[in-house]
Amino acid sequence: MKKASVIILLMLSAIGVQPGVHGNEIPKERLALVKTFPEDGLPTKAVPWIDVDSKGNIYAVGNREHSIFKFSREGKQLLTFGGWGQGPGELQWPADISIDKDLDQVFIMDNIGISIYDSDGRYINRIRTFIPPLSLCTIHNGVALLQPTDDRKEMINFYNKEGQQVSSFGEKYQVNYSLSKEIQPNFLDRLANMGKILSDGEYIYYVSYVFGEIQVFDFSGKLVRRKKITGIRNLEKLTRDYERLFFKEGIKKNKDGTITTREVFNDSYLAGPDIFLLMRGQVEDGPNEILFLSKDNLELRGRYALPEGISARHLCVIRVAGENEVLFLVAFYDQVNEINSIGIFKKEVSK
Repeated sequence: MKKASVIILLMLSAIGVQPGVHGNEIPKERLALVKTFPEDGLPTKAVPWIDVDSKGNIYAVGNREHSIFKFSREGKQLLTFGGWGQGPGELQWPADISIDKDLDQVFIMDNIGISIYDSDGRYINRIRTFIPPLSLCTIHNGVALLQPTDDRKEMINFYNKEGQQVSSFGEKYQVNYSLSKEIQPNFLDRLANMGKILSDGEYIYYVSYVFGEIQVFDFSGKLVRRKKITGIRNLEKLTRDYERLFFKEGIKKNKDGTITTREVFNDSYLAGPDIFLLMRGQVEDGPNEILFLSKDNLELRGRYALPEGISARHLCVIRVAGENEVLFLVAFYDQVNEINSIGIFKKEVSK
């Protein structure tokens, strides 16, 4: 028996596979928490969406507070703006943020539309959206919204800053509504096309949070590249399972009437040559991970594990000017101290 085990180990070694390693999966590196702020927790009842401006200031979206909180990179609270209401500059249940870093204009998505502010929180304009968006991304002189509906094939709409719709593109995932009769077609489209829009100023990237796929469009709306994310066995299996549910078996309601969402990612961010993906901890049955892929070929380049005890929800990334260093800003629920926080993480240095 011992001889047989040795032979198996030699065979695995010969083909480049190590016992306990899933095929050619990229190994995980670890991220270390550098700073958490505010020390007594964020003034938000839910983990906030976050983004940074060109100066490194951090903006946090308080969904239940209907307000936006601005912090310096050092964690000092600089400003609060928004507030409940329907008037100019007021918000109702804000749920995403994207900052135009050329002009440092802040775009906030809520139940009414897209409100635009300057970096001092002064209201500029509002874009009314009659189809609730799933995400937004500032692009050139406007904003792209992810807005899948059951009555049209396109899922992405581009608006200028005056609120005029300029174009529509990107074919949504075509769900067979008859397979999921318990669920309204419009809501089923939202479930299947959950994701994020990103842009580097040259291309527009749609990240599917359900099927683990990235689609790349030019500014005419032409699809130029499309690729499934590969290199993590559990992720690949889970997205195949979701494809089977949506396209072959159908989605069912739970016994209590609720519907389980099926995202594999919580958030994504584009910085420099890479797309960063915040993977749900349930995918690998452990802490949250941050994956990064080349935006050129969409190949997985690496993966970082966040510390235990952190329930990470939102992500943005800062590349330190003049240095080969990346800082990860993560909005998370601290399971130990039971508070919402923003943490600054960087790659752990081996001792």
